[in-house]
Amino acid sequence: MIPVGLDITNPDRVMQVAADCDDVSLLINNAGILEYSTFTSSPGIEAARAEMETNYFGTLSMCRAFARFWPPTAAAWSLTNGIRLELHHQGTLVVAVHAGFIDTDMAAIVNNPKDSPEDVARQALDGVEAGQPEVLADERTRTVKANLSRDHELIYPAIQEFWDDAIKGNS
Repeated sequence: MIPVGLDITNPDRVMQVAADCDDVSLLINNAGILEYSTFTSSPGIEAARAEMETNYFGTLSMCRAFARFWPPTAAAWSLTNGIRLELHHQGTLVVAVHAGFIDTDMAAIVNNPKDSPEDVARQALDGVEAGQPEVLADERTRTVKANLSRDHELIYPAIQEFWDDAIKGNS
């Protein structure tokens, strides 16, 4: 395995990496940013645009670039589910990896317990090896998944409290 770093928001670089790595048999999309910007009171939409460019369009770009060589594995839930449906006919396993807080720069302001990137990567590879369509990498993610139908009752109050604290500067 050879890790390749790149800015997935740069379509030319994505295509170059896909061309250079034409023997890829596993792609783990792990790019993500969180700008901690409010939806309604930030002075512009640049933060939201950056998040969408990385978290959605960048992941889509990677999947599209590598799909011609092999079936992709991705981490963006909705996108992954759609790609899983689209590539099922060719026998492709598309694995969604969901994790709460991973000990990276993105979660640096969070004081909650965090999983190591190595542990999440190990679980992702174990899921691929086991043929699982989804990997829930931590207890928080398993709880969220189990309570999705009750999200407004169980999940949103905690998210609201976190967001309110962040706005007040208490995070």
